[in-house]
Amino acid sequence: MAQPAVKSIGLKALQSSIAWRIGVTNLACGIILAAALGVFKASYAPGFALGFTVAVFNIFWLMRVIRKGVTLSSPKAGRIVARSYFLRFAATAVIITLLVSKGVASPLPLMLGLTASIVTTICVMIFSALEEVSEDAS
Repeated sequence: MAQPAVKSIGLKALQSSIAWRIGVTNLACGIILAAALGVFKASYAPGFALGFTVAVFNIFWLMRVIRKGVTLSSPKAGRIVARSYFLRFAATAVIITLLVSKGVASPLPLMLGLTASIVTTICVMIFSALEEVSEDAS
């Protein structure tokens, strides 16, 4: 079982400015990248935007699952997180499959959008961690 200090820090991190930063940065990057792609390769822009949107919802769903898992006891948290992770993965797979099979988006721009959102989120988290470390050092 996680110790109370760990739980409060984990919840604080997920509910505080990091989630807000991830959302705002992903929104800004998604708009800028989709617009730039629209200028250079207009046929890729809608698929990119769809992939980016799916990834952003996926990331926020994951943060919700983590937030829920941190507040529960260990055995129950493990089951709920595992079930939620599988459900999230299956839902994402179904959405991507439907988008590609119905011809709404081609696979390449869709995957570019998914990847761009994940890279953006990782960068925000790295910069937030570096900021936190520099605050602790001073």
